[in-house]
Amino acid sequence: AGIGGGEKGIGADITISGGSVKTASTDGNLIGGGKSCDAVAPVNGASEKVYLLVIKNPSGSTVYIDNTAYSLKNHTAADSTDTNLYVYVTGTTHTANVDGTDTVYNFHTDKFLAVPKAVDFSVTAFYDLVYDGTEKTATVTAADGITGMGEISVKYYDESGNEAVPVNVGTYTLKVDTAEGESYEAISSLSADYWTFTVESASPGASDFIFEEPADLIYSGTAKSAVVTAADGIAGMGDITVRYYDEKGNEVEPVNVGTYKVKIETSEGDNYKAASVASSEWTFTIEKACPKASDFIFEEPADLIYSGTAKSAVVTAADGIAGMGKVTVKYYDQDGINPVNPINVNSYTVKIDVEAGANYTAANDLTCPIGPSR
Repeated sequence: AGIGGGEKGIGADITISGGSVKTASTDGNLIGGGKSCDAVAPVNGASEKVYLLVIKNPSGSTVYIDNTAYSLKNHTAADSTDTNLYVYVTGTTHTANVDGTDTVYNFHTDKFLAVPKAVDFSVTAFYDLVYDGTEKTATVTAADGITGMGEISVKYYDESGNEAVPVNVGTYTLKVDTAEGESYEAISSLSADYWTFTVESASPGASDFIFEEPADLIYSGTAKSAVVTAADGIAGMGDITVRYYDEKGNEVEPVNVGTYKVKIETSEGDNYKAASVASSEWTFTIEKACPKASDFIFEEPADLIYSGTAKSAVVTAADGIAGMGKVTVKYYDQDGINPVNPINVNSYTVKIDVEAGANYTAANDLTCPIGPSR
């Protein structure tokens, strides 16, 4: 039977006024009851009902209960392996101080439950805190030696105090909710000054971008534009500026035939640092264009009156055309079949041969007709 109780009858009142009282019963309540025995709650010297409060004290330091030093430190005098202190106190709120740390105990019907505090939890270190688009999470468990804590859930809050998922760059505060456990109360939004962490900006790399070469890579006399954008899933990248470099490493506009390397500069974004980024795969080549009649200006001979001497037409590259090869002008009869000198009165066909140039391929027999003045 428990202290104060027996197998039958009514157990007598027990008065507890100090010490470390640890009881055990197989047939009834720990104190004040037994088999077939009505339990009678113990009382203190003022005849107030008192209830068991278990205080952990493995260090064996002085325990202060409600700011008063207790006479005993723990139960090791009776059991060398038991470092708890067992005290009976009134059914109200009490504060126990062990090793300078306060723990508040609230009374719930017939037992005390401790109010969880930050030191009762173990928070895993936050390892990689550089932004990578994934959630940065912590694991929170009851600290070593803490038993009877309820289920723990973790929430995160941004710098504005709003609940958030810790993905983007910024400082986050961790808060803990717990359900009621065997030894601890439920609590909501418990935090500590040191339960914060900061997700840092990432340095952009080539894999963070999608490179698209210009759609038309035939020389046209205008600059070609590659497109570089943030890859799928990349958020918070700064503005992107695309720059072009020739085979000698000079920054140029990609107009003329040749191979160009692309580099980008990014400004600082929400989640990424400002950076210069390049890749060996970010290249494109502008190919030579084939000459066509519209690439040239044809000027017929200034004097088209028969003079007994051959007339000369002039064919030159049109305005804006650069890198055209040498032009050779040839004259044919009106049908464009037989080569002739344009001396006699008649209509003539002009054809040109073009050598390969910096931006154009070679071409033969481009034609323009000329005839006598009317």
